[in-house]
Amino acid sequence: AERYNEFIDKVHTATTKLQQSPSTVEELADYLELYASLEKERNNYDKEYDKVTSFVDLMYEYEIPIPDIQAASYATMDSDYTALRDAMWSADASRDALIHRFNVDLENQVDALNKEVMDVRIAAQHEMILDDESSPEQVTELTRGLLERVAALQGEAEKINKFHRMFKLRESKFQDLTDCSEDVKLRHSLWESRVAWDQDTQAWLATPLNEIDGEAL
Repeated sequence: AERYNEFIDKVHTATTKLQQSPSTVEELADYLELYASLEKERNNYDKEYDKVTSFVDLMYEYEIPIPDIQAASYATMDSDYTALRDAMWSADASRDALIHRFNVDLENQVDALNKEVMDVRIAAQHEMILDDESSPEQVTELTRGLLERVAALQGEAEKINKFHRMFKLRESKFQDLTDCSEDVKLRHSLWESRVAWDQDTQAWLATPLNEIDGEAL
């Protein structure tokens, strides 16, 4: 009974998930991943089904007492397993249509990401960053925030391309994001160097000339 319960629970869970149509790109990824894993394990499922069926048949053959609830469950085992097979067939048949449908969503995500990249590029042209008289500490705080935004966008871009790979679609290049990242990193690095130089200069000015480390200079 324990073996049957474990098997039929797996069947019910998988069937329920496959019968639920995905409504987001993330749900589609999970849906296709589940289908792929079930397809890979199809032979093992069939073997387990045969073993459980033989076990149940033996119980009836030798008239082993079976509780009514368990007997009712055994009686629906064939239809339950058929439902799983039908759900797998349906998932396979609808795969291309689902991918086409959600590819539009991915394209919208790419467009939205590129707009955010443009916002960061505009922010990187802030007059504070371009003004030599700006406070280095304030500028580095600003550029550090831009770096964090770029890192978040890079993570989102990788997530989108992960879906592209999973759905066997052409990956997006995100060249604007790459260029933006290099630009922001350069601006941040320049202003960080300015901060470090100012700090070193202040330290040297406060140190007697004969105590200054020439190598450090």
